[in-house]
Amino acid sequence: MTTLETPPTNHRLLLRTHLDGRSTEGVFEVDASAVPAPSPGTFLIRIEWLSLDPAMRTWSSATPGRGVAASLGSVMRAYAVGFVTESAHPDYAIGDCVVGPFGVQEWHVSDGSDVRMRPDPAPTPLSVTLGSVGHIGLSALIGLTEIARVKPGDTVLVSSAAGAVGSQAGQIAKLLGCRTIGVAGGPEKVALCLDVYGFDAAIDYRASTDLAADIALAAPDGIDVFFDNVGGQTLDAVVPLMNEHGRITICGTISIDSTRPGTGPRWERKILDRQLSIQGFLQSHYEGDVRALLTRLHNWSSAGQLVLREDVTIGVASAPEAIERLLNGKNLGKALIRIDRSTE
Repeated sequence: MTTLETPPTNHRLLLRTHLDGRSTEGVFEVDASAVPAPSPGTFLIRIEWLSLDPAMRTWSSATPGRGVAASLGSVMRAYAVGFVTESAHPDYAIGDCVVGPFGVQEWHVSDGSDVRMRPDPAPTPLSVTLGSVGHIGLSALIGLTEIARVKPGDTVLVSSAAGAVGSQAGQIAKLLGCRTIGVAGGPEKVALCLDVYGFDAAIDYRASTDLAADIALAAPDGIDVFFDNVGGQTLDAVVPLMNEHGRITICGTISIDSTRPGTGPRWERKILDRQLSIQGFLQSHYEGDVRALLTRLHNWSSAGQLVLREDVTIGVASAPEAIERLLNGKNLGKALIRIDRSTE
């Protein structure tokens, strides 16, 4: 087995009780345990960056939902990127860069089954593997091209447009020749949509007294594709504005309480009359050529055509507050945690 010296502790975020709502008070506990040692057929990963995503609400909930919920007492789920520091696995060597759902912790032992990407060489900045050239960019690209089948000239509306996936969806739609309209909460996020992410128009839903009317004003020719990250009242406002044969891609439902029945208008007749297509998707279940999609994302990112503002906190101890900020829409950019290695 090849090995490098490791520190004596592994700081981890444990799920102590199920999340109910959007407050993380009492939900998590940060502990310090021994750094795990790899057994034959496994390797040790030194984690450098952690991704905080809206799916964490489902993962920490008692209600079954997307992916696998974290069990009480276990390490909170999260995507992460890091480097192999010890290996007893024939296919992984010290220095290999790996990305996967390794959890909110500083170190992780893997047998390779949870590795989603092996960037070679490791990109600069490394955090791009958790953003534009990772599960975030993949969600946007798959949702637009594989699910919504966007084409040049389409008018594409994106909810949570200043968020991680929404911002990538808007930029990719522009790269594919579409007109883009973003819906975001607050003037800072609207400015981010227009000035950084290049949306043709952006609407502040918090300031709006009639969201449907404001969207209609921004989309006088109707909407061909709606890339939805929030659901709820935003989806209710958009359905009657969709053009014939319009496509609605459901990527997230962050505005909906996952533990209680939803309510809203009944749009079945509108869906039928306009022959709308509505499809949800999970990026993690995609069975197509992920490598080809990542190459496409990498090329756009390297050329400066695909950017992502980052909202970074430092250390595992910052996770509870950072997750709460994310769930309440207070982050400005992709929520990330950089592991603090200053004391090592």
